[in-house]
Amino acid sequence: GPAPSAPSTPMLKSKQVAEEGKGESAEEGERASECTADEGEPDEGNTARRQLEATATVTGASHWSSDASSTSPGQSEAAAAAAAATTKAAQFAAALAAGEAMYGAGSGFDTITPSQMFTPSAAGGGGGADSVPGTDWLLFNDFSINPVAPREVTRLYGQVKLPCLCMYTRVDRPAPPPLPPSPITANMFRRLTLGASLPPRSPFRPFDFESAGETPGPGTILGIDAEFVALAPAVRETQADGSEVVVQSMRLGLARVSVVRGDSGPRRLVPVMDDYIRAVEPVYDYLTRFSGLVPGDLDPAVSTHAITRLKHAYLKLRYLVGAGCIFVGHGLKQDFKMINIVVPPAQIVDTVELFHFKRQRKLSLRFLASYLLGLDIQQETHDSIEDARTAVRLYDKYLELVREGNFQAKLLEIYRYGKQYGYTGENRPAEHGKPGPGPGQRGGGAAVGGTLWAIKPGERRGGGGGGGLVGSMSTTDLADML
Repeated sequence: GPAPSAPSTPMLKSKQVAEEGKGESAEEGERASECTADEGEPDEGNTARRQLEATATVTGASHWSSDASSTSPGQSEAAAAAAAATTKAAQFAAALAAGEAMYGAGSGFDTITPSQMFTPSAAGGGGGADSVPGTDWLLFNDFSINPVAPREVTRLYGQVKLPCLCMYTRVDRPAPPPLPPSPITANMFRRLTLGASLPPRSPFRPFDFESAGETPGPGTILGIDAEFVALAPAVRETQADGSEVVVQSMRLGLARVSVVRGDSGPRRLVPVMDDYIRAVEPVYDYLTRFSGLVPGDLDPAVSTHAITRLKHAYLKLRYLVGAGCIFVGHGLKQDFKMINIVVPPAQIVDTVELFHFKRQRKLSLRFLASYLLGLDIQQETHDSIEDARTAVRLYDKYLELVREGNFQAKLLEIYRYGKQYGYTGENRPAEHGKPGPGPGQRGGGAAVGGTLWAIKPGERRGGGGGGGLVGSMSTTDLADML
């Protein structure tokens, strides 16, 4: 037979590379041990990581050696697969050792107590085939939320899984004591209201605290409205394209606050508070069209109103809030924000939210008063007492519609009418066969420029289909109306 062939050159090179790999891995292992011994690091995690690197290097060298010593292709592939499996097992074991050293039983991470704020049942994770009983931990993976065992949470895998936020709860501290009672007492409120010098023709009558009906308490309904003046103008900047941008809004200050009774007693809708706030800095603009205030109203030397300081008005409101009174108004969120007072939501009844469809425009107080109450308010200026009374009346109307079960239908009717004829409140619909006021008429006066007419809700404009036209009017007034 043929003479045995000499070992091929590639095989010799492979063995040489394997021997060099072994030598290099041994040297690296010695260097890692020397570094650990020289530095004297007590961190077991760093030692475990270095052992992991050395193990991976040695395993890789063994992989090269096994490949080099194989002559059969099938045996070479099997040996390579076995070596790869051994390498992965060694790497995983080293990673577990490093993780246990850094975050295991001796690190304190295994005693972490999760927060009791969110439970699996509250988040939809309790119950089902995938639920984990007796756990308060939840795993958030994008939009998927699943319960997870505490051991899986606190067990960390080297650099693969690291904590980003740890929260602790102190259990040895007692609960905080209850809040002290409000320092604003009834005596202080009486001194601020009854002890103040009121003008002879004051429009309000404060609580006298002589009976239960004259003492504000939990559930007392009060209508409230506030007026503001501009203390500084808005700051605008002109852009390169010529447009103006407001960079700082107009600075407003509280100028008047009015509170009226909302109960069903004999003094219903009688003001109990109507304070004009003394101006401590020059007023830039009285905003008379929206506040009803004119120069001199906030000057104690010439004003005929009850002038008080901002602090006193704030103390009065603070007492009413602490007493549990319910405030009824229109747009109270902005008013309380400007007054800088926090009122619990349970004590706020905002008519702008009551008469509102979701994703639809907010309705003005004037429009609601015109349509539901037949009142024509805010003709030339605003008056806080009038607005507070109107808000209370609207709240009563709301309760009436809810009791009758007609609120949703009525609100839909209001929006349809406003969309068809405008939300200004200048033209209210005819009720009980009587026409409402047309343009130029104020609450029952004679029409200007033509005879009285009205369009009933849901009927066509013009002469088609019977129409809703009552009487006639000039073309100019008709154009304004439509």
